[in-house]
Amino acid sequence: MSDTSSIATLKLSGVLTGEKTVHLTTQLRALFADHKHLVLLDVADLTEIEHAGYHALYRAARYLMWHNGKIVLLNPNERVQAILAKTGLGTVLVSTDNKQEAIKMLLVET
Repeated sequence: MSDTSSIATLKLSGVLTGEKTVHLTTQLRALFADHKHLVLLDVADLTEIEHAGYHALYRAARYLMWHNGKIVLLNPNERVQAILAKTGLGTVLVSTDNKQEAIKMLLVET
């Protein structure tokens, strides 16, 4: 985990399920407790999102919407994009392949 100014960056890899979901939720809760509400999730190395994983991402995105924050996914591969579309997560999570664009998305108020 790294934090550049007001944006916290987390990197996800492998399959987001079980223990990894618990770990992600713990990291996000720590950020939220520190009032860090702009989160960049680098998902370039994420290969799969299972049921528990997409529920954790959905809950985090909704929490941040209610607290004037955002999550942006950076570098989702085709498989992750398909999962976002199939599950409806793509309606609450935005994504891009460009880090500068992702930062702009986080910093622009909606």
